[in-house]
Amino acid sequence: MGAIFHAMLPIMPEKEKMKTLRNHYCTYVDSSIHHIVYSFHRRGIPQKHIDAKVFGGAQAIFIDKLSPSTKNIMTAYEVLTEYNIQVVASDVGGHKELITDNETGFLFKAGDSVEFGERVIDLLADKNKLKSVLLSGRTYVENFRNWKKSVSSYLPLYKKIIEKNSL
Repeated sequence: MGAIFHAMLPIMPEKEKMKTLRNHYCTYVDSSIHHIVYSFHRRGIPQKHIDAKVFGGAQAIFIDKLSPSTKNIMTAYEVLTEYNIQVVASDVGGHKELITDNETGFLFKAGDSVEFGERVIDLLADKNKLKSVLLSGRTYVENFRNWKKSVSSYLPLYKKIIEKNSL
């Protein structure tokens, strides 16, 4: 069984969460993943049997690290890690910092279905490796890809910009 979604925004705003998820689960990355995991659970598929493939979005207009597609990929990685779902990511270029191959996840060449299949077979064959990489991925997200860390890294930059513009 499989599932796919194309979300435009990373995180559903609190005010939207009060409305039914049916209207928004393909608009936001976080709610899409929650919906898919819930749907699999309803069908009796345990989380430990779910793997994820995360595709990068287009970045033609946005060349900075905070482009919408980068935020979407980061959000997907964070939410999947919260569920302890292994991420097998396509090597799409600019997002290699999210996954270190064989440490926090697994990379393969974009469009290479044979290599992707080999990576999945390797994962299924080595449960210890899978658990180790899953734990490393979760630790990485908890330590480096959280909002507190993000804010602390951008705060000095914002202060510098404000200071420069107030002169």
